[in-house]
Amino acid sequence: LLVKEKSLKEELFKLNLERYGGRVEKPHKFSLIKKDIARIETLLNEKKEK
Repeated sequence: LLVKEKSLKEELFKLNLERYGGRVEKPHKFSLIKKDIARIETLLNEKKEK
């Protein structure tokens, strides 16, 4: 999960660079990636509490 979270954060960073560069092809990916990151963080936090 940690590897997946890191790759999603890197992808989000690249999308942000594209957004400020003015050439985003798929703007809907921002919300999808953020939701995936939140899901992973929730799972990791649940595992920590146990």
